[in-house]
Amino acid sequence: MSANTLSASLGITQRQAQRILAELKREGKILWHGANKNGYWEVIE
Repeated sequence: MSANTLSASLGITQRQAQRILAELKREGKILWHGANKNGYWEVIE
């Protein structure tokens, strides 16, 4: 799920979704698998 898709489904701006994803990555709660265009997020915690 991209930041754009996430923002549309949650009703927030794309930038807010990017910040949330960056924080979750930094905390080690999510991990990206695959290429930029066709990868996916894995929720670790």
